[in-house]
Amino acid sequence: LDSVDTTNPDIKQLTDIKRDILPLRARVQSCIAEVDQTLQKRQKDLDLLGSQFSTEEPEVAQARIDIASERNNLEKRLAACNYILIQTKDIKERIDATEKASMALQMLSKGVNSRQLLQENFQQLGNWWKIGHKFLIEQSGLQLLSSSDIFSLLGILLFSLWAGRVWRRVLLAKVQNYCVDRCTNFLLALRTCMTNALPILLPSVLMMLYLSVSLPLNPVPFIVQAALGVVFYVLAGVMISAAFNPTSPAVHYLPMKATLALALDRRLKVLLAVVLIGYFLFGTVFAATLSESQNFFTRSVYGLFLVVNLVWVVLLAGWLPGMVKTKGVRSLLVIALLFSLGAEWAGYRNLATFLITGLIGSVAGFGIVWFINTLLKDMFDGLDKGFQPWQQQFRTYMELKENERLPGLIWIRLTSAVVLWGGLALLVLWIWGLSRRGFESIASLLQEGFMIGTFHFVPGQIVLAIIIFSVLCSVTGWLKRTGMPRWLKNTQLDQGARDALVTISGYVGLTISVIIGLSLAGLHLANIAIIAGALSVGIGFGLQNIVNNFVSGLVLHVERPIRVGDWIVVGTTEGYVRKINTRSTRIETFDHADVIVPNSELISGQVTNWMLHDSWGRIIVPIGVAYGTNTAKVRDALISVASKHEMVVTDSPRFPPPTVLIRGFGDNAIDFELRCFIKKIDKRYDVMSDLYFAIDEIFSREGIVIPFPQQDLHVKSWPSAKIESELPHT
Repeated sequence: LDSVDTTNPDIKQLTDIKRDILPLRARVQSCIAEVDQTLQKRQKDLDLLGSQFSTEEPEVAQARIDIASERNNLEKRLAACNYILIQTKDIKERIDATEKASMALQMLSKGVNSRQLLQENFQQLGNWWKIGHKFLIEQSGLQLLSSSDIFSLLGILLFSLWAGRVWRRVLLAKVQNYCVDRCTNFLLALRTCMTNALPILLPSVLMMLYLSVSLPLNPVPFIVQAALGVVFYVLAGVMISAAFNPTSPAVHYLPMKATLALALDRRLKVLLAVVLIGYFLFGTVFAATLSESQNFFTRSVYGLFLVVNLVWVVLLAGWLPGMVKTKGVRSLLVIALLFSLGAEWAGYRNLATFLITGLIGSVAGFGIVWFINTLLKDMFDGLDKGFQPWQQQFRTYMELKENERLPGLIWIRLTSAVVLWGGLALLVLWIWGLSRRGFESIASLLQEGFMIGTFHFVPGQIVLAIIIFSVLCSVTGWLKRTGMPRWLKNTQLDQGARDALVTISGYVGLTISVIIGLSLAGLHLANIAIIAGALSVGIGFGLQNIVNNFVSGLVLHVERPIRVGDWIVVGTTEGYVRKINTRSTRIETFDHADVIVPNSELISGQVTNWMLHDSWGRIIVPIGVAYGTNTAKVRDALISVASKHEMVVTDSPRFPPPTVLIRGFGDNAIDFELRCFIKKIDKRYDVMSDLYFAIDEIFSREGIVIPFPQQDLHVKSWPSAKIESELPHT
């Protein structure tokens, strides 16, 4: 570093030094962390040995000496690593200071202003014609073309124009509007605009290829560079048309007014033409033919057209949806553009180049990222709703219901947003000249990290941990929702066991994902145990009910006293178990109302499960007949009714056949009970209703009377005289 000239430093040399320092700093920091950890272990070993005694065993004394010697060596090594780290930090700070001073000197260097350039070039107008004529004849590359090359180029031009027009007509006739969202609209617009540009694009590409093959490329002739620029101009124009003014049958699809889109299309194409002219003037061999004064004068005139068009585009962008509230930002952008033009005219050309390049690159990068983000958002929405045929097929493969969101897609959305906008931030840093200083600092920060208390926070590891955790969560969600149920269908397990395995596998997958994510983030298992111990205090006070329900949910999945599909009774709630979640269980009543029951109540309270071992169960049908009825006839009729019902069990070795009991002699009737087992106890009310209909029918046919409640009133005396005296006389 001492050999570097601080007054006129070599930026490349400084960059190479900083690049060499980065891996050295990483190794030193790794050494510090490793030695420090080992040093703590040796100190703990010494603490365990305790104080030295005169009567201690020789082996203990020797172990104490060895550990102390190793500790001293480790302390020396740690001091050496810290010294190297301090030195590298000092070198990096000196390089940063040198680069900042050099950049400030370059930005503030002043040349000839535009007024002086105008006077000088106005006096030498004839030189412009001579330079242009000489360049065209001697240096443009046209002098390298033979007559056969010229005729070949004319033939290629005419043939490609004809072929492009024919292909455009044929291809546009076959295009159909199949669009269902913005993504398909963009693809269709890109296809139609590319097809519409074939009469220009095809000749440009073929002529560029022919010139590249037929002419020497060292150095590259101007006509080859110009042909390449035209090709990129046409392709960029196609992209602009596809975004703002698509060719029919494609239609306008972006969230803006069609008139605004048309205005943006025209202005961006004019700006693109200005950029192409700038490439011809300053990006090709033509720039070497101009003198310094002519080059600066050309830059001043060109800067006026460029800034005017950029300001025009910024003003039009203010009418975009969501950009109305950015008036302050747009005003600052316009001021910065005008300031860069003024700096160019005043002679501060390095400052003007720095500003205009940064502003154009930042705005263009933001527009591209916004456009890509819009298309990706539309594609992700299509995966959640199934707009396109391939999205519908994918949702069918994932066995997703209508309006059901794709599991794990939220993590893909988050990752894509981080990649897009994070990439834009890095692009902006690179455009604004931070590739030599900022990127090293960012890379150092991402790789080396910083300390927060006693925790070494490394952003690179944190980002990697989030990405891996997102992927693992998505895989776990897919296994839980699709993979495991599909595989378990081939087993002999019942539905309840399959649901329990799926839920437990989801818990296990989530736990593994969290552990792996925390480990990749740099949090060791010992620290995780400490955090878990600290959280247990909060759990004991504020989250005990949630944890109780969570543990109860695990018990329900392991012991399976209730299963999905069982008919249970919990207190006053009766219905089917529809889902056993982490914290609660959802029960659907017979009125199709969902009742959420905490899992702890299902473990600690009394629960009646009608379908724990099987779906069979007993029903009791009470019935009363009039006194004097033949009881044997009633019994035979009831057994006949029960035996004829398809749901009643009549010949099972496990359960008795239907039976009829006399339960007593009531006030108005002889009370009978028909007891029978049915195959599906959850259909008990339907079966009982069917049996009652059949009993009423057979009793009517057999003349068996079902009495109704009645009461006889016996009057012992009637005070007729008193009543007659109170009656009114007519």
